[in-house]
Order: sequence, then structure tokens, then C-alpha cells
Amino acid sequence: MSIASQINRLLQAKADIKSAIENKGGIVSSSAKLNDYAGLINNLAFPIVQPLSVTSNGTYSASSGYAYNPVTVSVAGGGGGDYIEERINAFSATSYFSTASYVPGSAFAFFTSLNSVYFPSCSRILLEAFRNCTNLTTISFPECSSIGNSAFYLCTNLSAISFPKCTRLEIAVFYECSGLTDANFSLLSYIPQSTFANCSNLVNISFPSCTVIGSNAFYACTSLNSVYFSIASTIGTSAFRNCNKLISANFPSVSKIGASAFEYCVLLTDLNFPECLTISSYGFRYCSSLTNVYFSKCRTLETAAFYMCSKLTFVDFPAVLYTGGTCFYSCSGLEHINMPSLMAVRASDFCYCRSLKSANLPEVSTISTNAFAYCNSLSTASFPKLTQIESTYAFRECYNLLSLYLLGSTVPVLSNINAFYNTPISTYTTSTGGVNGSIFVRESLYNSFITATN
Repeated sequence: MSIASQINRLLQAKADIKSAIENKGGIVSSSAKLNDYAGLINNLAFPIVQPLSVTSNGTYSASSGYAYNPVTVSVAGGGGGDYIEERINAFSATSYFSTASYVPGSAFAFFTSLNSVYFPSCSRILLEAFRNCTNLTTISFPECSSIGNSAFYLCTNLSAISFPKCTRLEIAVFYECSGLTDANFSLLSYIPQSTFANCSNLVNISFPSCTVIGSNAFYACTSLNSVYFSIASTIGTSAFRNCNKLISANFPSVSKIGASAFEYCVLLTDLNFPECLTISSYGFRYCSSLTNVYFSKCRTLETAAFYMCSKLTFVDFPAVLYTGGTCFYSCSGLEHINMPSLMAVRASDFCYCRSLKSANLPEVSTISTNAFAYCNSLSTASFPKLTQIESTYAFRECYNLLSLYLLGSTVPVLSNINAFYNTPISTYTTSTGGVNGSIFVRESLYNSFITATN
């Protein structure tokens, strides 16, 4: 072999080893010599085990108590590049650490040949410890109480996990573990941000001690079909967003549903939230299979909470006082509303509810812009405590609106005549007479009403 060929082979070998070290999280100086690499590789990502030592007969092994299964590997020629290459590949497919108390950050990151690990004494797993172990299928950490950021990120073949003593997770621990089907955490009280995001095959989850579900915790878990959290009180932003096979959501203790918590759960039909007080913005937006909703204690609906829930036919919120606007925008199948405590209908709350036939809103005092615009099936409406229609187009193009009953004890303020744009409403009358296309008012207030609106 020519000198040039030998040099080229040596340079290629050096480049390959450098790349392998860097893939495991090591840092290699551009000026490092090949002989320097042995020291680098011994310190690489494995502080929980004692470094391997090369023996005089050309083999190396781990010290007793830190077995690799097996512990002895032959090394052709002893040290140098061959030693490094074998050190990188020394871990067998199954790794067992009987006495290790923790797994350091990035310890096994990118070990794509690893498929099973068992740490019977480990109490802590630090950040990115097993990141991108794409063939890891089985893990056992019976004593683990804490897991760091992204510890199992992109472990795409991990299938089932159980951490019976874990009480603390950091963010994105199992992010994009697309093969994960089962998750069981007996003692965990808080599921942090993005813990199981994009775990597209996750089906069975058990968190009996969970009280708070963080933002994006189960985002795009597209195989989940039912969820039950017996004592959870808070659901974070987008916690179950894009769970497009979710049918049932049972949360008997939740008091607040975060923004977009169930947005795009297009198959969701069964809801149980008996203690819920607040539904945040977009909470159930685009839940296109919901048909009936009942929240007995909910007091606040924020912006677009049920936006475009196209199959919704009946809503029952006996305690709701406030909405944030566009709450039921374009719920095209909505026919009946029962909100007896609601004090104001905000902008576009029921806009494009084309099937709306009846609305029980006895406490409403204010109706805002486009509140009932394009409610083509609405023929009669009653607002006994209405004091103001505050802006334009409140009932715009309600083609079939023939009777509007404003029978309160005060004269309502109509801020803009266009409130009834393109409706049959054209005159005012008393409750004892009148014709279709009328606003009905108390006889004792008739003259005051005519004066106020002319």
C-alpha cells in the first residue's frame, strides 16, 4: 500500500472516531491527535461506570459490579484507534447496572443499538440520558423518583413504561416516543409541558395521583380514545389538542380547562366536568362531533370556547355569567340554548348559528355586535332584562325573526338601527297587540320607547 493510501486511511479512521465521539456528546479539538482520543473516549458520557482498562494481553474489562453483559472484549493490537472503536461499541444490547444511583445527562444518548436497560437502584435520570435511543424497547427503573428534561426524547420503539415511585418529571421527557402504548405513574402529581407530546400510539394511561396536567402534555396523542383523571384540578394549554381519536373525557374534579385544551378533538362526544368553573379560550374549538354539552357549575366561557362545533345541538350552562365573544360562533347545528344566568351576549357569540330556534337568556342586559347575526332559524326571542343593544348588526340577516320581546321595566337603548339589518323587524308595539315583524314592549313604556328610538 502506498504512503498516500496509508495516510488517507489513517485520516478517514481519525474522522470516523471523531464523529463517533461527538455523536455521544464528546468534544474533540480540531488539533487533537489520534493518540489523544483514548483519553477522550474513557471520559465520554459514562461517569456512572468505572473506565475500562486495557490489560497486557490485549483485552479490557469493567471493574466488578459494573458489568456490561459481557464485561470482556478482545481488542486487536491493544490500544489506539482499535481501543476507541471497541469502547464505543462495548455496550451490549441489554445493559444492567446493579448499583448505579443515577443516570447522568446524555449518558446513553444516540446509542441506537441499545434495546433494553435495567437500573434496580437508580433514583434519578438526568436530562437527555437516553435521547434518540431509537431501538430501546424495554426499560426498568423500579426506584426512580425523578426524570430530567427530554430523558427519553425520540425513543421511538419504547412500548410501555411504568414508574411506580416517580414523583417528579421535567419537560418533554417522552416527547415523540411514537411507539409508546402504555404509561403508568402511580405517584406523579404533575405532568409537565410536552411530556407525552406526539406519542402517536399512546392508548392506555394511568395517573391516579395527578392534580395538574401541564401545557401540551398529551398534544397529538392521536391514538388516545378515552381519558380519566380522578383528582386532576387543572388542565393546561393545549394539553389534549389534536388528540383526534379522543371520544371520552372524564374529569370529575377539574375546575379550569386551559386554552385550546381539547381543540381539534374531532371525535370527542362524551364530556364529564361536574366541577368546572372556567373554560378558557378555544377550549373545545373544532370539536366537530360534540352534540350536547352540560356544565352545571361553569361561570365563565372565554373567547371561542366552542367555536365551530358544527354538530352541537343543545348547550346547557345554568351558572355561566360571562362570555368572551365568539363562544359558539358557527355552531351551525345549534338549536337550543339554556343560559339562565348569562348577563351579556358578547360580539359574535351566536353568529352563524343557522339552526338556532330558541334561547333562554332571561338575565341578559346587553347584546353586542353580531351577537345573533345570521341565525336564520330564529323566529322569536325574549330578553326581559335587556337594557341595551350596544352596537351594529346584533340580529343581522335573521330572516325569520318576527317577534322580539323586550318586556323589561326600563326602555332598552338601541345604539344603532342597523341592529336589525335585513330582518322582518320594522315596527314597535305593545304586548297586547301588534303584528309580525314587531318588537314587543310593555304597554306602559310604549310611548317612551317610541320616543327613545326615533
